[in-house]
Amino acid sequence: MSDTKKTTEQWKAEQQRAERKARLSGMKDKDGGKKQIKSDNPVLRIIVVAVLILALIGTGLWAAVRTGLPQRHLTAATIGSIEVKPIDINY
Repeated sequence: MSDTKKTTEQWKAEQQRAERKARLSGMKDKDGGKKQIKSDNPVLRIIVVAVLILALIGTGLWAAVRTGLPQRHLTAATIGSIEVKPIDINY
């Protein structure tokens, strides 16, 4: 009884191996290397680039605010010819 179970498992393993080999051969390009996963949709590519640019701009603005650049360089008030910066007021 155990002999028949072993042979069916071997057959199942051989079947799974053949299926995997077929899947892998379908993923190869003409030269035998792995195909790149790539979308041909130009709208998707534009959306991804736009999101990345917005993320970079957002990160840059966040870093600028966290380092205090606006407080050092912007003018809080002008009295006559004297410009008062926020950093001068906050102590």
